Amino acid sequence: MDKDLQAVAGWMQEIEEKMQEIDLELNLRTITNFNNALLNIAVNRFVAIEGSQGSATILWRIADALSNGGYGNEPLEINQLDG
Repeated sequence: MDKDLQAVAGWMQEIEEKMQEIDLELNLRTITNFNNALLNIAVNRFVAIEGSQGSATILWRIADALSNGGYGNEPLEINQLDG
């Protein structure tokens, strides 16, 4: 694993651990609002970098994977082209 990927994996682990702490301290409505806020931040940054068309394609891949049961412990494969 290269250094950049290791750094991202480390940050994601820190976020996950902090979110588990938050989940224990907050009620369901607050957790839902917090998760929605994180998603909004992520999507806005994503669209700013990838642009509308690229973002729409990748978000469609996420929606397709989720609707087909592609949720679990492994990351969704959303950035590889089919074929």
